[in-house]
Amino acid sequence: MAEVQSEPTQPFFERGDEDAYATFKAELDPILEKRTIEDDYKAAIETIQDAIHAWADDHDGKAPPVDEVRPGGAIDDQLQADGKTWPQLTSGRQLLPGKGLGEFVYEPRAKGFKISGLAPTGQEMSWASSW
Repeated sequence: MAEVQSEPTQPFFERGDEDAYATFKAELDPILEKRTIEDDYKAAIETIQDAIHAWADDHDGKAPPVDEVRPGGAIDDQLQADGKTWPQLTSGRQLLPGKGLGEFVYEPRAKGFKISGLAPTGQEMSWASSW
C-alpha cells in the first residue's frame, strides 16, 4: 500500500478577513504563552533532576536528603561542578522548593525520587525517577 503524504494544515484567511485573523491570534497567543511558561518550568525541573542523578551516582545510588535539593544545597554544588547554575524561570525568579506556583516538592525514595509542583500557570505536574 502506498504511503499517503499529507502537508500540515495552517489556518487560511481570505484577504480582507483581518477581523477573523485578529480573533484567531488573540485566542492562540495565550495558549502559546501558557505552553512556553510550562515548558520553561519543565526544563528547570529537568536541570535539577539531572543534578540529583549525578549526585546519586557519587553516593552509592542514594537520593539526596530533602534539605539538600535547594539553592545553596548539595544539588546546587553538583550543578556548579557540572558548570551549571541553579535554574531560573523565565520570570527571572529562581526555581525554589515549596508548594506555591512555580515551586516544587522533592521526595526521596528508596531507589529514586519524585518531584511534583505547580507550574507558574497553575498546571499540576509530577515526575518520578528510579534507578
